[in-house]
Amino acid sequence: MAYASDRQVTEADLQVVADHLGATTASADWAIVATADADGQLTITDLTGVSQWMIYDDGSFDLIEASTIDKQAAMNAGVTTSVAITHAYLDCIDAYDHEVVDPAVGGRALNSIISVSDVAIQAAADADAVRASQGMTSMLLGVPIAVKDNYDTVDMPTTGSSLSC
Repeated sequence: MAYASDRQVTEADLQVVADHLGATTASADWAIVATADADGQLTITDLTGVSQWMIYDDGSFDLIEASTIDKQAAMNAGVTTSVAITHAYLDCIDAYDHEVVDPAVGGRALNSIISVSDVAIQAAADADAVRASQGMTSMLLGVPIAVKDNYDTVDMPTTGSSLSC
């Protein structure tokens, strides 16, 4: 594969590995994907391992349109960080969630985000430190997520498990 010498993986490289999932050393086209393998059979674990070397080659980074893969690639390439992405999402919440969306007199704000983690930035910094020392360890490393409030979580106030009247 093209990344074998420089460890620079593109979406096309990932697609090649994905297309060959299940291939083994006995497969006719094994040479194409051999550098992605760790144990003689190409698995989803191998695909995940290759994805940690993904480079960002799509020009400027646009958070609003970015998929998880785009975010990971941009972070892997050093184009952005988890801290920067988390700050950007928190800024969007501040900018839009409290904006009045009901044009009627006494209109109401959107208020779609009930609470925001007070450790979000620290968690993002921790993820950036893991990426710096170990590379991308999972597809969600450093990617902020929003969780619907009816899912009960350990560290955030939610409406999950609440009594209804």
